[in-house]
Amino acid sequence: MMSSYGKPEFAVPQIDLATCFPFAGFNGGWYVFPCKGQSYDKRFLFPIVSVFQGVDIFYYSLESMVDTCTDWVTQPYYPQESRDNEIKNMAIWRKHNPGIFPQSGN
Repeated sequence: MMSSYGKPEFAVPQIDLATCFPFAGFNGGWYVFPCKGQSYDKRFLFPIVSVFQGVDIFYYSLESMVDTCTDWVTQPYYPQESRDNEIKNMAIWRKHNPGIFPQSGN
């Protein structure tokens, strides 16, 4: 992860990847949680950070990530992919993690 995203062009000063613990990875991306705190956004005490084509907070916490994923897989349309289902999944994401993703541009 550090060889790919530890470079200056990916740096997010408020999240030090060197002090993050990667706990999941897929297709070159990682989910990590900061072990030394973060100052990216004080609303999120224990955020889950996505490290893939950038460094961004994706979930408030590990608990909200589990709640989000559980809600997704219990939907009657799961696992079918469609634009309509993507919109429904984003609504679920926002329900469990309000304020992380903007409302426009579903």
